[in-house]
Amino acid sequence: MSPPLTQNVQDETGRQPLPCGSWPSRVTADLVAGKTLSLSEVSTDGDQVYWLERRPSEKGRTVLMRWGQKMGVQEVLPSEYDVATRVHEYGGGAYAVRHGQVAFSDKRTGGLWFLSAGASVPVQVAGAEGLRYADLRFDSSAHTLLAVREDHRAAREAKAALVAVSVPRDQQTASLEHVLYTGPDFLSSPALSPDGQYLAWIEWDHPNMPWDATRLCLADVVRNDQGVVCGRGRNPTLRI
Repeated sequence: MSPPLTQNVQDETGRQPLPCGSWPSRVTADLVAGKTLSLSEVSTDGDQVYWLERRPSEKGRTVLMRWGQKMGVQEVLPSEYDVATRVHEYGGGAYAVRHGQVAFSDKRTGGLWFLSAGASVPVQVAGAEGLRYADLRFDSSAHTLLAVREDHRAAREAKAALVAVSVPRDQQTASLEHVLYTGPDFLSSPALSPDGQYLAWIEWDHPNMPWDATRLCLADVVRNDQGVVCGRGRNPTLRI
């Protein structure tokens, strides 16, 4: 009678018979998952290509990458930054790039950060405890950054807003954040027309999900140095 497999018995090759599913392996779940990169949000700026690279081997940190014909592949930001956002809980639009300038949301702080062209260290331009930013867009001049902001500072449902953040042009210039529009439960996908005269976005309210019912909205854009107002007329007017 053959001995049970649980006994310390080896066959002629020296292998130890074991019950099904209990065989030891050098290929672990951590080994497989740690080698799997997730790539997303591909964009271009001139002749350079940018994308996000999520790395399980770095505790899930998302890295902003860049490729150019002369420079090859390189990381854009220092290793302490995690380029992601929790707006709507599932994020999206965590960075924007134009004319070599980069804006991004840092998942660890929730803040909005800016890296000027040719610089290696970013500066925070907006954000506080409880604020989140997503759907980042530069205007055509790259002097203003549009974003969806979620405010979790109060003990109630998060409040969504479209905001405009001025980009610092030098170390002496402070950035300013203006609320352009608020009201709906959710906002997403702000987009300026090529001439910069119109701003479109998508909004929806509870209990709808975005695949159930949304509204596509359009506003006239007026630029001045006197802050932000919402006007009346055929389209609401947003001053940025």
